[in-house]
Amino acid sequence: LAIAVLLSGPAQAADDVAALLDRASAETRIDPESGRRHAEAAMKLLALKPDVDLEIRAHALLCDYYSERDRDAALAHIAQARALLPRTQRPGLRAHVANCEGELNEFANDTGRAAALYQEAVTAAEQHGERELLADALFLRGYLSGLQGAFAAGLADLQRAHGLYTELNLAQQLRNTVN
Repeated sequence: LAIAVLLSGPAQAADDVAALLDRASAETRIDPESGRRHAEAAMKLLALKPDVDLEIRAHALLCDYYSERDRDAALAHIAQARALLPRTQRPGLRAHVANCEGELNEFANDTGRAAALYQEAVTAAEQHGERELLADALFLRGYLSGLQGAFAAGLADLQRAHGLYTELNLAQQLRNTVN
């Protein structure tokens, strides 16, 4: 695949990497190891033909993978993604990075910082029309709000995330929201 990417034009290479990242994203919830492998393969291709937006997505996906396995690795991916954000063509990708960083803070029991990062993600996704990232941020913010006793606010976020996941036909995320 790497040779094919080298021989293809920049648009085809970006499509190949985007397809790997789409597959990694879909498999993250079903088979995390497969998702990681696809994201890492995308990173190898990005080393050959860089694309800032795709690299941010790859780092965010790898952060998601490592968030429950290796905090230091997840933090390294956050740092690398944040360093790329000033050069992105999709500023809404900030939401993806903030979501993962928020989860790391939530896992470390720093719920105040996690809530602030989820709010950053909601704002970035709303401002830039990133509907899937908005749904993810609403889900995370809603879940945390419920844990903190703000049930009405949490339920409102979860209902809004549910609606977006329904519109986007994202069955696995929809099931997680209902659960």
